[in-house]
Amino acid sequence: MPNIKELSNKAFSRRANTIMMDGGMGMMGSPSSSINRVPMMYVDPLLDPVLMMFPRENDTQLNARLRHYYTYNPIVHSVIDLHSSYALSDFELRCEDKDIEQYYNDIKERLDLLTMMINLNRDFWLLGNAYMYGEWDYNNSEWVRFNQFPPENIEIHRSYAGGVAVYFLKPDESTKKVLQSSSAADMAVASTIPAEFRNAILTGTPYQLANERIIHFANRPAQYALQGESILKSCLKDLMFEDKMRLLQFTYADRAMYPIKHWKVGSETKGWFPDKKHFDETKALIMAGINDPDYNLITHPFVNLEIKDQHGSWEDLKAQFEFAQKRIMIGLFCNDAMLGGEAGPYAKDMINMKVVMHRYLMNRNLLERVIREKVFLPIAKEHGLIKRTQAEIQHKLRLSSSYNNFVLPKFFYKERVNLLSSQSEQEMLLRLRQNKEIPFELVADMFGWDMDQLKEKFNNEADTVFDPLYKTAKEDLAKEKAMRNRILNGEFKNNNFSDIDKTKENPQGKAGREMGGAANGGGRPPLPEGDLKIEEPAILPNGEGDLSPRGKQEGAGELPAPEGGGDLGNVGDILSGIGV
Repeated sequence: MPNIKELSNKAFSRRANTIMMDGGMGMMGSPSSSINRVPMMYVDPLLDPVLMMFPRENDTQLNARLRHYYTYNPIVHSVIDLHSSYALSDFELRCEDKDIEQYYNDIKERLDLLTMMINLNRDFWLLGNAYMYGEWDYNNSEWVRFNQFPPENIEIHRSYAGGVAVYFLKPDESTKKVLQSSSAADMAVASTIPAEFRNAILTGTPYQLANERIIHFANRPAQYALQGESILKSCLKDLMFEDKMRLLQFTYADRAMYPIKHWKVGSETKGWFPDKKHFDETKALIMAGINDPDYNLITHPFVNLEIKDQHGSWEDLKAQFEFAQKRIMIGLFCNDAMLGGEAGPYAKDMINMKVVMHRYLMNRNLLERVIREKVFLPIAKEHGLIKRTQAEIQHKLRLSSSYNNFVLPKFFYKERVNLLSSQSEQEMLLRLRQNKEIPFELVADMFGWDMDQLKEKFNNEADTVFDPLYKTAKEDLAKEKAMRNRILNGEFKNNNFSDIDKTKENPQGKAGREMGGAANGGGRPPLPEGDLKIEEPAILPNGEGDLSPRGKQEGAGELPAPEGGGDLGNVGDILSGIGV
């Protein structure tokens, strides 16, 4: 009986010789013949086989796929939301004219400006272009609302030699069906569509949009570019590769649930192979228990089972996922630490965050400038909101006639995110200010404080219990016993210290002035209230005068009258009686 291994080797040799003689596997002739090599071909990036069928030039299909990844990919969804809202929070609008400031803040609330800015930012990062079109109230010269348009429904025409772009709203078939429908729901929706768009939609012609009413916030790679570019486009091949890995992962999961069972009947070492009858009987026994998890099979030792479930391939697949996700996060300029993952070395994370914060700062500044120019500048022009001089502000007048200096608001965020400075930089700045080496305005700019508002609040706080100088002055006054008694007696409950200056000028106070003290307040300070005892002078029974020592000396001509004291009368006798 021939050996199975020898038969297999002979069959393989015959097959291999046939392949080589037929020119298979890129070889011709006998095994000793030379091998022809195909020269390397130039790889054109514009003929990328991965993106060959991808709709790169069709904005509708491209944006649909970008939105798909935003909806179903957790990294893309989290990063786009982070980029759209991290640099923004609820804010106030401020300007030098407080009346205009209140008016601007009312407009901000009516238009829900914060939500509008976040929506603009989300399309900016995800699709590269964000469009909003305003409805203008010509009676009140104000904006009614801003409607956001899908970028794929806007056509832009412009030559790089010209500076002004022309925008058209493309007709939408689904909206056309709504306008032509007779159902109550569609008619209700149709009533909300502005009348200026209806004729263009029904006739299928593009409608030219007014440039002064449209907001186009684009992530343009250059000034001559008509439209912006999505940062997600740089990740498309890696996202598609991750999708492939996901399909392979599902295949592995399915194979783990339904593994391939390889039954072997017979023995190669013993040289025994079952005949067809024995093979069919064994197959029938195995198939009988295919759906019974507790099935038992008792047979000879030459029946073996091997299970193929791709168990060793999972680790390789994990490495491919990590490769794709790392490249996706690089394209979206983020890292694991930003998404709540494991943080790396502290210094490295700080550098990465500084780079991201710089991009956030640039994005926020561009967005604020767009809002000022497209939302508030038309209102300022229509209402003549010109910057006034200090005299005009004090008298509540507006005499200026120049339209070159409109009042536009500044954005101050209530929960301000300092996008550049770290704690160490803030501490260093505060130390420099404490040493009076830098102006306070630099500190205010770093923390986002309004200098005019700070001045106003300091002025309102002056001469109140919240003023540090007031507390210090009150503590100094309380060091004098007489003033402390007056404070404790409640004389200054309403913080009325208007007579403190007079008291400080004349330490004797009211009593000193009544006693004829010097005009400049000289003399001994008065005794505390309650300690001053005034005694009546002793009078002789025969009316000869008082018995005070000074009176006796003056009467005998032994003591001259005091200089500068004037005629004190009885008051002088009182002072002499108490030993002054």
